[in-house]
Amino acid sequence: MFNGRFKVRGRRRRRTASIAYIYIPVFIILAVLLCIFAIILFFGAAKLQVEGSTSYTEDEIIDSSGIEMGDNLMFMNESAAVAKIKATLPRVDTVQLVKHMPNVLTIRVTESKSTAYIKYGVDNWVIDQHGKLLNTTESTAGMLNIKGIELVDPVEGQIISAESDASVHSLVQVLEGLVDADLLSKSADLDMSNVGNITFRYDDRFNVKLGTSEDIENKLKSLCEIAESRQINETGTIDLSYEGRGSFVPE
Repeated sequence: MFNGRFKVRGRRRRRTASIAYIYIPVFIILAVLLCIFAIILFFGAAKLQVEGSTSYTEDEIIDSSGIEMGDNLMFMNESAAVAKIKATLPRVDTVQLVKHMPNVLTIRVTESKSTAYIKYGVDNWVIDQHGKLLNTTESTAGMLNIKGIELVDPVEGQIISAESDASVHSLVQVLEGLVDADLLSKSADLDMSNVGNITFRYDDRFNVKLGTSEDIENKLKSLCEIAESRQINETGTIDLSYEGRGSFVPE
């Protein structure tokens, strides 16, 4: 009799265990599916906005990103969106995607500044301080004139290509140095004909011999020190081509 009871109880336990083995995985799968559905539904982009652009409209930037309303912010391919914007809109310098959970995305951009221009045939090609070609223009006011670099097949949005790669490298070093030192507005007629003897005009009264573009930060600091030490009506040549402190030769 007791043996029969034990057998019944054993069968009940096995039946309960079998049901648990069947339904627990089903519940887990359903829970995972519900979570995925909730993420897709809850984190879909309901608002797209743009900050920092003056050259392009909000719609132009959003369209170029490939991001659409309803796209899931959790699973978004940010690097691809950034690359698309930069490839499509040449004046965009940096792009940051800022997510405001659960459903707002801000595309924050900074734009390249018209730093200098290079003559190519009848066109004036505008570049930023990193050497990126921005556009052609008839008005060159406020931009540094670059001489001695022969462009090769310029394409908007691309880094300049020239007959000499060394001249491009040196040019970018000089431009970035002038921008970082806030000296661009006082500089003119940058001559890159000889990358070992780069020259430009400074403050409309000094001819500057830069030498190479190496150690540009210290060279420009020396330039400022020498220029500030001269009388306001003095003109001449500031030679920064030798190691150490530069020298001034009056006219």
